[in-house]
Amino acid sequence: MVRIENWAVSYDDPADIYTAPELKSRHLIGKVYGHPGFPDGEEISTGTLLSCSGRTASTRKTTYVLGNPNPDYIAFLAEQGLPEIDPEQPLRIRIQCPNCKSEQYSHFTYCDQCGHRLKITDL
Repeated sequence: MVRIENWAVSYDDPADIYTAPELKSRHLIGKVYGHPGFPDGEEISTGTLLSCSGRTASTRKTTYVLGNPNPDYIAFLAEQGLPEIDPEQPLRIRIQCPNCKSEQYSHFTYCDQCGHRLKITDL
């Protein structure tokens, strides 16, 4: 399996203010190991994340095993008031949209339903 280390979640061009947040694709950036198209340790940006389960994240072509997250990404999450990464499911936390009230499991900062910024709930 392909492993990604020192990873963080990234969105399509964050400077693009004209695309609604819910339409932006999510990617992982980090150092990849065991990928046939890249040398071990190369810094990459994955294709669009389509699903995640436990310590794996899948794009259209590749399933990645998540290694250790980037320490700067962990610091960023703390600055945003998001909880620490769950070692068993590092890309998922329970959140509630302040706008449409939909509850979802995600580690992304915008609602998949309406695109508004998410807040953490104690559910």
